[in-house]
Amino acid sequence: MKEIEIVLEGGAPISPQIAHYLLTIVRGDTATQEGKDLLAERESEVLGLIAKGYKRGEIASQMAITVGTVGNHIHKIYRK
Repeated sequence: MKEIEIVLEGGAPISPQIAHYLLTIVRGDTATQEGKDLLAERESEVLGLIAKGYKRGEIASQMAITVGTVGNHIHKIYRK
């Protein structure tokens, strides 16, 4: 239940620990693996800020984008 409250308060629907783990995978040697979808630069930036514990509003402010755009980036990260 705590995770739902975090998201409702503007937090990302992914924990900073998982975001950090995903970054290590994406920034590894995945570029040479066929069939892998790499994250776009902005998606990687959003994921990095999530890994640092920032909430959606804070990420939007820092990147000069809307909260909705942050959500779109998170959605794309999940799809990949």
